[in-house]
Amino acid sequence: MKRIIIGIGVLFVVLVVAQHFFSVRMAKSVDFDGPTLIFKHGPSVSVRLAQTPQEREHGLSGTISLPEGEGMLFFFDTAGFPAFWMKDMTYPIDIIWLSSDWKVADITHTLPPESYPATVAPQFSTQYVLEVPSGFARTHHITVGQSVSFQK
Repeated sequence: MKRIIIGIGVLFVVLVVAQHFFSVRMAKSVDFDGPTLIFKHGPSVSVRLAQTPQEREHGLSGTISLPEGEGMLFFFDTAGFPAFWMKDMTYPIDIIWLSSDWKVADITHTLPPESYPATVAPQFSTQYVLEVPSGFARTHHITVGQSVSFQK
């Protein structure tokens, strides 16, 4: 009887570990065959676009990583103070807030997934928002006022 209980316990642990492994492996990755953002005197970033309300709400939620040199660019119809959250995120990101004339208006560094359900918003009006891997802005010396060009 003791062996049966131990066997069931071991089987349970194996099933839990397998379920976790396969759920992580099946988590979606981000597709970056889209346009590019180029920072003046700085790096370029391949971006996936979030243009519809549904795409903007979902963002990078549920993705397992964001490789260096890649990001998600959010488009809004008008400039304002959009609020962002880290719902269903598993890794920290930098948020680079861009004005309607494609200049860096604000930067939120290393926003952790644990900050959810709190939201963050820019200090200055923005129309575009770029999410990039945590540390990107500091590593590449991105600064407020820096120009960015958008190339399809």
